Parts: sequence; structure tokens; C-alpha cells
Amino acid sequence: MTSQYANSYGQGTGIILTWNIDGEDITFVMTCAHNFVDNKEAERGNARHKSNITCYTFREDNSYAEEYKVIKSFVHPAYRGSPASGFDYCIGVLALKSRGGI
Repeated sequence: MTSQYANSYGQGTGIILTWNIDGEDITFVMTCAHNFVDNKEAERGNARHKSNITCYTFREDNSYAEEYKVIKSFVHPAYRGSPASGFDYCIGVLALKSRGGI
């Protein structure tokens, strides 16, 4: 996945899953909170979420199978910017943006 916060960019990994809930497919990603929030803000207790987070399946260079936009995310409430804390966890709800060529 790629993310943007102010003028900085980041990359990370996660697990993309689709669950059928009440007849509707919901796709989400489970990943680390530091992929979704600025750690300096989180240290102050403000888990300000990065913008423009995009997730891909089977990405290699500019090729991918699917591209998803993160439409909502939930960071563990005890996360304060330290990946070693045990609370570096986030779930992002995804919306399919496009299908690639893979």
C-alpha cells in the first residue's frame, strides 16, 4: 500500500480480506497503524490519519491485479506512535478503484 501525509509518502504491507456481511461484500485491509497515521502526531495522542492511502493486490512495479482506495480506517485506541507498543494495529475499509492487468 502507499500513503501520503503532508509532503511525505510511505509504503507498507497488509492482508486484504473480503467478508460477506448481511449479503454485502466488505473488503478491508489489516495492517500496522504506522501505515495509516503519522507517528509524531500519534505520540501526542492525535492519531491523525494519512490521506490518499491506496492498496494493491499482486503489485509488481506498476502492474497490479486490483487497486483499492481506503475509505475509512480504525487505529487501535492505545496506539501512540511506537511500533513496539503492541498496539500498532489498524483496519482499513476499502473500495475497489480499478482492476489492473495481472
